[in-house]
Amino acid sequence: MGWRPSGSDGPGNVETPTLDVRLHSDDPAAEMLVFFAVDDLDVSLERLSQLGDTQHGDLRADPELGRFAVCSDNQGVRFVLQQHVQ
Repeated sequence: MGWRPSGSDGPGNVETPTLDVRLHSDDPAAEMLVFFAVDDLDVSLERLSQLGDTQHGDLRADPELGRFAVCSDNQGVRFVLQQHVQ
């Protein structure tokens, strides 16, 4: 697909013209997750709960990624909600 990996054999990034793709080694899920940027993660997670969707695990924070939560919709499709670092 024309992706150019950077980093070592382990976790790294793939550079594309339009996507920021991060690679994880030893990932038991071995899946691609789409990150949806939200303005307020707490409000978005409350709405997610109201819609019957699920948050998996605790909120996470990363200096580069900001705050984020792995979620799934009512059909089991996993995705991530992310509030960028300000």
